[in-house]
Amino acid sequence: KRFSEQEQNVKLAVFSTFSNFLRVIVQRPIAEEAFEDLVEKPVLVKVKPEFAEFQGKVVTMIAELIKVFNDKKASSAVKVASSELLLLTTTNIPDAVIQHLDAVIKLIDVNYTQTSNTIELRTNMLKILGAILKVQVVDNKPQIERHYPVINKLILSSLEDKSFKLVSEGSKALTVFYRALRPTLSSTTEKFQTYVKPVIGTVNKTLKSTDIDEEVRGLLITLS
Repeated sequence: KRFSEQEQNVKLAVFSTFSNFLRVIVQRPIAEEAFEDLVEKPVLVKVKPEFAEFQGKVVTMIAELIKVFNDKKASSAVKVASSELLLLTTTNIPDAVIQHLDAVIKLIDVNYTQTSNTIELRTNMLKILGAILKVQVVDNKPQIERHYPVINKLILSSLEDKSFKLVSEGSKALTVFYRALRPTLSSTTEKFQTYVKPVIGTVNKTLKSTDIDEEVRGLLITLS
């Protein structure tokens, strides 16, 4: 009920409370930067058995977060806080997010594509996308695969952006995306032609840029 509060400070306090709630119910402490290194081997945490009944509340919380993103009156600060909570949830209780995957992918697409949004919010959208892809590396899910066209579009767009932060997060997401694709690339050329080949030119162009960050260069070299 508190998600419907109009007062910004109350909303932010609610988000903070839910973040602390997530830290209590999962089986290991959550890092402040959730899945910051998306290249490392994915390790997904689970809800502690004694808190299993609360997973349904997390599913409900995600539905309310989606409403926040759809609220035209929501401030930038509230949307950024919402994105951080959604990232934390995607990283640590992904099954709850998967239940709202269509809506989550849509809000990522809308909020990343809207260039008037802050870089922080757009960067968080790519981080959430990367966390979803990390789930796919561990446990191939058809409901994630059907969103590959949108995912590929967003990653390609990020690599062509002028913002270093977006290029960096896009590069990380691309690395995980290719790890998710890898098991199927040897058996068919369809996914290579659809998702890999179109990105090769953009990757090579980014690598030739003189002001590219070394971290990004390293990530892209592993793909080229």
